[in-house]
Amino acid sequence: MKNVVLFDDEKLLFDALQKQIYHFTSASSLFKILEDLTLIMTPCKRLNDLNEVNLRNFEPKDTFVHVDFIRRIETECYVGSFSKSYQVQGRWISGVNRPSMWAYYGANLQGACIVLDREKFVEINRDRLSRYFYRIGDVEYKEKNAIQKKNVEAMDFETLLEQYSKELFFTKHISWEREDEWRVMLHSNKKPDKLSIDGCIEYIALGSRFFEGKTEDKENLELLVHLLKSNNHDCFSPYSFALLMHSSSGYSQLPASEHKIFEDF
Repeated sequence: MKNVVLFDDEKLLFDALQKQIYHFTSASSLFKILEDLTLIMTPCKRLNDLNEVNLRNFEPKDTFVHVDFIRRIETECYVGSFSKSYQVQGRWISGVNRPSMWAYYGANLQGACIVLDREKFVEINRDRLSRYFYRIGDVEYKEKNAIQKKNVEAMDFETLLEQYSKELFFTKHISWEREDEWRVMLHSNKKPDKLSIDGCIEYIALGSRFFEGKTEDKENLELLVHLLKSNNHDCFSPYSFALLMHSSSGYSQLPASEHKIFEDF
């Protein structure tokens, strides 16, 4: 297990948190991820901001070209989404401590948050990403995020992606600002390769309700606990969101190894 690291220096804490990205997921998805330590890219038609990848504000002359571009964006473009750390009243907070993300993406505390080293994640996946047109970066949040351009049919689809990838894939409505999203986007005319997280996991935090209703799923639970205890990939930390406590200053972390769930197997 990794040792607990405490930061007395705010600069050191800031530097550490900037290196991390956070992927919230359900328990069932976590079990699938742990089978081969990969993440599946999400097709753009499943994104939650209705104005993302929005070409409907373009003013085309050729309606058929316009419709085809919309179809291709929704079915051929994929994203992988992560949160970052954030500030509250000038104090840096780890991105794993986002109650809204736990509620929405973490299956109302029955899921998990995978914490990754961002630089290692990019480096590990650089070769497979290079097979596609791809972009990585922070999402920008605006009050009006639907782009408005003319003559979109004057370019081919690849040129559209080259010129407007930021507006299409890295701009969301300000309502989603609290997600502080960092994103990987790629274009592929068939289902793309999964992204590896093997070798870049910092730790995995479990929701406080993670083990509710999972008594029948003993095989997966044994796999999870085995990975947490054995540290096979040198990446699992003795932290669990199951042991995070509400306090006036936020959430406090305690070693998960003291929790009784590790005595059950």
